[in-house]
Amino acid sequence: MGIRFTISPSVMIPRAPSSTLVSAAVQYLLTKSLQKQSLRVLDLGTGSGCLLISTILKIQQQYHLQTSSPTSSISTLQSPRIEGVGIDIDPDCLKIASNNAIFHHVDHITTFIESSFSTFHTHSKLNESSFDVLLCNPPYLPPVHESITTLQFHDPVLSIYVQDPKQHYIEVIQTLQKRPELMKVGSKIIFEIGNRGWQSIVESIKIQLGSHGVIDDVLRDSWGGHRAIIITWKS
Repeated sequence: MGIRFTISPSVMIPRAPSSTLVSAAVQYLLTKSLQKQSLRVLDLGTGSGCLLISTILKIQQQYHLQTSSPTSSISTLQSPRIEGVGIDIDPDCLKIASNNAIFHHVDHITTFIESSFSTFHTHSKLNESSFDVLLCNPPYLPPVHESITTLQFHDPVLSIYVQDPKQHYIEVIQTLQKRPELMKVGSKIIFEIGNRGWQSIVESIKIQLGSHGVIDDVLRDSWGGHRAIIITWKS
């Protein structure tokens, strides 16, 4: 991602293909910044905080570059306020994410909460206003890959492997359906996926979404692998 992050045995090592999610979020948020002065990003399974913090930093950087250009169409607008909330079930991950936010001087606009994919909607700190973007890189590899990947990258098992690769995608959508106002109408949900079995995940998400949202696109990463699902939230 081109940004330095502190990690520990508790968090997954940030990987370049995940920058596909960040790029998609930044592209959408820059468009939204022309319409409003406040943007909110929710990151589920935040780990080291790399997706959330990278998105915030790149929005700030891109807005500065555009507003400093004499030909920019947004050169006369005030820089939008952007803030983020990162959620993780592991308190050790939250400590790492908080330290990374401090290191990158975004701790004043980020909040990190201990919760899960199925209970985050109940947390009082999410009551302030709805979100423009939801980022989520859930565990999606079946256990058959465990010995290979864990030995190669030394990642925590719970951050990568799950018995049913579709489980957490469905869980997140079900949780949002319990409290759909957490996401603004027209907001974006951006899931990371793997290149193996992605069609099945897309189909399961489509079925679970029903009338609450629509899949816009499946993005490839710079290596050509399927990497991200973009959803527009309609509820």
